[in-house]
Amino acid sequence: MTYKERLRKYKEGRLSEEEARQVEEEIEKYEAISDYLFEEEKIPELEAAFEDFGDVQKQEPAAEDVQFVELINRSIRRAFCKLGIFAVAVSVVLALLLQFCIPALVSCFYYNPGRKTGEDQNQMSLDMAVYTELFLPGKKRTNVVVDAKGYGKYDIRIIQNISYNRRFTSVSGEVTRGKLKLYDDNILTQPTGNCFAWCQAQGDLTKPLTETMEDKYNMCAAGTREDSLETLNELDEHEYYIGYVSLNQMMPYEEFKKYLDEQGNVTAPWCAIKTSDGEGIFRADNIGFECGLSSSSGELTWDQEKYPKLILWDRETVEKGLHDELMKNMTKESFMQTHFISLLTYLSQQEKFMKMMGIEDIDKKALLEAADYVEENGLTVYGYAGIMNKETALALSSQEEVYEIYIEDLR
Repeated sequence: MTYKERLRKYKEGRLSEEEARQVEEEIEKYEAISDYLFEEEKIPELEAAFEDFGDVQKQEPAAEDVQFVELINRSIRRAFCKLGIFAVAVSVVLALLLQFCIPALVSCFYYNPGRKTGEDQNQMSLDMAVYTELFLPGKKRTNVVVDAKGYGKYDIRIIQNISYNRRFTSVSGEVTRGKLKLYDDNILTQPTGNCFAWCQAQGDLTKPLTETMEDKYNMCAAGTREDSLETLNELDEHEYYIGYVSLNQMMPYEEFKKYLDEQGNVTAPWCAIKTSDGEGIFRADNIGFECGLSSSSGELTWDQEKYPKLILWDRETVEKGLHDELMKNMTKESFMQTHFISLLTYLSQQEKFMKMMGIEDIDKKALLEAADYVEENGLTVYGYAGIMNKETALALSSQEEVYEIYIEDLR
């Protein structure tokens, strides 16, 4: 009978008194050996330990004792093997978690610019297309290359797809746990808050600026009309600029679009829209949209039911050759009103992106209030911007529809 069988019968109470007494003595012996090993803080081969124990007792171990010790040795080895395998498995799992799962899990809590929103499009490309159209005339960007580094960190490159001065100014940077760092943050800087003369308009807004500004100190970036004209005369005739044109009088959108189309020499036109009535002094928010076609955004996709006409020159327009029809629709207020409201509504939902771009002051509520105002009151234009050279700027400044022009370098 093996010791394994004898131990099993002992547990079941099937041994005789003599056999049970022998097993109990052997168990007592094993416990003594275990205590000794624990105190020595090492685990030698039990045969050697047993030999020492036998020397102490001055007797040779019986065959049953040797068999018992071998049984215990095998049990200990199996236990240590299992422990080693378990430790290795735990180490592998932890390593995989640290390498793959934890970085992705951390990234879930922050803005992910590389999240796929279409076949060849990521989240930041769409967000940047909306943001730059609303706030950055002449600087629209619709393509962002994203390289994920894990733990909420991404390397990004904001691509300029079209240039108006033969110089491309793509900008690189990084997004680290919801914070944006651009290596040249001048490229995507919003225009100064007083780039339009309407920034300080008071009283009856239906009157032209030549009447309401006559006796007031001019606080706009271009200075007085004389200052503005002096700046225009000093421009380099071989360069192109972003010109911010303050209309002398606010215009309904369709009237403004007819006037603009007659100019024919303003590239990438963008119109500034009145989004509130203001109290006492009109605050020009410098929010608007492109009222001409500069470049296609055919790769961008979005929820068209929730945000109708969000991107105008899209894939469908290109593939179906609807360019002329789109140009015609862009002269209609209702069409562009839907487009502008979708821009405002979409951006209001991108809270992580807004915070990253540092526009917390223009919060979700403010954007939605602007959308409600435009839906109720329609589109009223107080100024526009576009790419122009010295000759064009001087020609526009001489028109009765124009109060003055502020010039910004084109990069």
